[in-house]
Amino acid sequence: MNNLKKVITWYELLAIGVGGILGTSWVYLNTKFYAEYGPGSVIFGFFIATVIATFVSFSYAELGSALKREGGEIVFAYAAFGLKGAFIAGWSLFTAYTTCVCFYVPAAGYLFDWFFPKLNTIKLWTIAGTPVYLPSLSLGIFLVIFFFALNYRGVKLATLPQFFMTSLLLGLGIILFFIAIIYGSFHNIKPLFLKNPLKYTVRFALLAMTYLTGFSTLTMLGEESAVEERMFGKVIVLSIIIAGLFYIIMMSGGAILFPWQKTIELEKGMIDEFYLLFKPLGIIAWFISLLGMLTSLNGLMLAASRTIFVMGRAGIVPISFSFIHKKYKTPKNALIFVLIIAIILGMLGKKALIWFLDIGGISIGIAWILCVLSALKLRKQNPNLKRPYKAPFMFIVSSISLLIVTLIFIVSLTPKTPLSLNWPYEYSILFIWFILGIIMYLFSKKRWKNLNEKDIAKELLGEYYKSIMG
Repeated sequence: MNNLKKVITWYELLAIGVGGILGTSWVYLNTKFYAEYGPGSVIFGFFIATVIATFVSFSYAELGSALKREGGEIVFAYAAFGLKGAFIAGWSLFTAYTTCVCFYVPAAGYLFDWFFPKLNTIKLWTIAGTPVYLPSLSLGIFLVIFFFALNYRGVKLATLPQFFMTSLLLGLGIILFFIAIIYGSFHNIKPLFLKNPLKYTVRFALLAMTYLTGFSTLTMLGEESAVEERMFGKVIVLSIIIAGLFYIIMMSGGAILFPWQKTIELEKGMIDEFYLLFKPLGIIAWFISLLGMLTSLNGLMLAASRTIFVMGRAGIVPISFSFIHKKYKTPKNALIFVLIIAIILGMLGKKALIWFLDIGGISIGIAWILCVLSALKLRKQNPNLKRPYKAPFMFIVSSISLLIVTLIFIVSLTPKTPLSLNWPYEYSILFIWFILGIIMYLFSKKRWKNLNEKDIAKELLGEYYKSIMG
């Protein structure tokens, strides 16, 4: 059995969760949110989304504490639904995390061209009417290679900077919020809502859910966490609460600083708002966005590589992906594979930014649904399984979260809704993804015939094998 180092502390784990959730685009899109939904709907929408995501996180926390293994949803789905469930979870997570890593290749250029407009020179090619430039692409590729190197040399090397970057991000954000209160006015937030408050609040809450998905990366790191099981579950829930509250105060600060109707045309949102107040503050807001990008990319690189590593354990992909570096104790082949995919798909450029996020959101939605179903089924199937963190009001909370997440999933797939995929590109990508999934499943079935399922179960479940299999 391939063993990983247990070196991640509770505060580093929390930093991975919070940093993985926060991301970067909210910093420069806040004024566009105000224009389309109204500041009140944005603030209350984030509150509703945080409550829903917290409900979902209870299932993750319970299963993460009960089955503290590398692989998260893949292990949970295997315990509840067998190899088919593990495949669906693995394929969904592989797509979600890998496309999100790819997102940061073109996103780096988008963020840095605020300082360096010459990044948008030396055109290489055009994708869907949007040019791809050599300097911008090179910057994104360099960034991904840098985080690949950190993760390759050891998980501790990757998680320690994560803690400092996330702490700095939160600290600077809170400072800007208080500056907004001091120099802004609560009159600037009026009118708080557009004409139909309920409609726009619900619509934004659906969108805000996509900004709260990073916490699921934590269950991917079960074996590398040196945190006891109950605390592991608490950290998962706490990461959602901290990130959700941070979004709420930052969206409030952005609406208080200037009259929001006058800032809706600003290209870089909060960055330009604070730049208008005092130039160094604009640079700080930009730096917060940069930190969000770095913390998310680092967390996603961790999660994407561990997903493929566990898929190797499950026989979904060749077993060579589950090999661990002898010296650094990291999943070397899985990391190399993620790097290659990120570079290739990152070459699609800035036009693909939304494609990556939307397809990743659909995929993580499947994983959320599967995790909640797994938690419910294992309560009935394995009632005596030790659950150090036991979710409160499990059936009620899980049913509510399952209903809402399923609704979001259906709305996203339905044409001409606020969350619909873009036609024809994203629907085409989703169709190709579905076909590739079928092909991958057929190959997996062949691979499973040559493997002993008992051995697969032991690889996935480890010390929990007897508790689940009997």
